[in-house]
Amino acid sequence: PYTYGEVAAAVAYIHTLFEEKGIKPGDKVALCDKNYRNWVIAMLAIITYGCVGVPILPDYSDAQLIELCEHCEAKFLFSSSRIASLWEKGKCPMGMIDLAELLDMDDESDEMRLNALNKYHERFPNGVTQSDVSYIKEDLDDMMLLSYTSGSSGHPKGVMLSYGAMLSNTKYVLGNKALPEHGKELVLLPLAHMFGF
Repeated sequence: PYTYGEVAAAVAYIHTLFEEKGIKPGDKVALCDKNYRNWVIAMLAIITYGCVGVPILPDYSDAQLIELCEHCEAKFLFSSSRIASLWEKGKCPMGMIDLAELLDMDDESDEMRLNALNKYHERFPNGVTQSDVSYIKEDLDDMMLLSYTSGSSGHPKGVMLSYGAMLSNTKYVLGNKALPEHGKELVLLPLAHMFGF
């Protein structure tokens, strides 16, 4: 398991990746892979940077995955190598990183990641500290997630969810003691599902 400090460092590193790629707050960033901890860290980085997260279920057919990734107009995609292989080499319309390799901060194999790593070390020469972690959202009406339906009644449809809507859900869960104070939670839904994340 990761510590809170390790998660904060990973989020800060991903923010430098976004800067290196020219991604701006408000841009859409897609996320398509199975449930695991790097998925959560990537989504935290997406929303704390001010981007719109686009969680996509990895169980769609190859044609649907291509259609959804292109339809949402994402500037970047976190996925598995299987998703990356859906496009011919050099034809993917967005930047992409394999989630399994996401936090390999020693990877110097690609220029974008090397530049982001150098920027990260310049910005945080002593590592990320608690005072470096501040994620404030000014306008709760801004879109936080573009969540696609399962498409059971036809084509999947994109549902726009604001920061305010997600905050309301969170307050409801916390206010109704749906989770024990120091308990653990088992998530059975895919994280890309509306109530998975």
